[in-house]
Formats: sequence, C-alpha cells, structure tokens
Amino acid sequence: MQNVERTKNPARESHKAVKCRVKWFNTTKGFGFVAPVDGNEDAFVHISALVPHNLQGLPEGAMIICDLDVTERGLQVLRIIDLGPAPVLENDDAACRFILGTVKFFNGRKGFGFVTPDAGGTDIFVHMKALEKSGLGALREGQRVRLKVLDNEKGPTAEGLQILTHETPADD
Repeated sequence: MQNVERTKNPARESHKAVKCRVKWFNTTKGFGFVAPVDGNEDAFVHISALVPHNLQGLPEGAMIICDLDVTERGLQVLRIIDLGPAPVLENDDAACRFILGTVKFFNGRKGFGFVTPDAGGTDIFVHMKALEKSGLGALREGQRVRLKVLDNEKGPTAEGLQILTHETPADD
C-alpha cells in the first residue's frame, strides 16, 4: 500500500467583473474557454455558469463580464455578469441581410433545419454551425428568430442568429 500525501486546497481567490473574450464553447460537451482581456491565463467556463441566463452556449468572440475563481486547475468562470451580442450578428457584412422569421423545423441529430421568413419567400437553411457561432445549441419549432442571412448558390443560408425572447413590433 502506497502513502499518498494530500495537500489542502489553496486559499480561494477570485477576480471580480473581469472582461473576457470567448475563445470557444462546445454546446455538446457543455464547456469552453474564455480569455481575459487583461492578459491573464485562459479561464474554463462550464455550462452551469450559463444556466442562470437561459443560455445553451457562448458565441465565439463574444465579450463577457464575469467573476473568475482561482482553482487548483486554473481560472474558472464563477458567474457571468453581462454577455455582449454574438460577433457574427454585429459584423456589418454588405453581402448579408437581417431577417425575422419563425423556425419551421430543426433536427438536432442531423444538424440542420429551416426558418420561414416573416416577409415570405424561400425558407432559410440553418446549419448547426450557425447555431454554434451564435452560442446556441438547438432550435424549437415555432421559435421567433432574427437571422443574418447570406444568399449563396444553394439559396438563403443563416450565418448567425438570435432567439427573440419577445415579439418585435412590425414596421408600420
């Protein structure tokens, strides 16, 4: 039998209201990493920090303000205070347009679905990659969404999207 020396946990230390950029977040595995803009080491972020905000993921490149905890394994996001918009929706790309619509269907196993635009016309193809870039894990039939759409040879395709939590008033 081998003796194993156990050490006590180091004194808990935390950093309050740290501005970080999301490096990546895997919605399937439920974790990712953020990089503090002050140059500190990357911090682990678990899905449990997102639950209070009803989020399924974090969009790559998004800025967040969070409290960080120093653990034996390094920095970890303890609490998210504020989350900026997904950069994919902020990017002002002349080739893209923004459209409001309703999810027609989304098959998470196959990784794609379609949204019917409010203004009518061709349904918009939504691939799982667009959800991941936007920090989302899945869509439900009937959900209202705002899409950043690119027209390509196969038709309109979502480059990014956000779920609308309230009805957007129609333009008069």
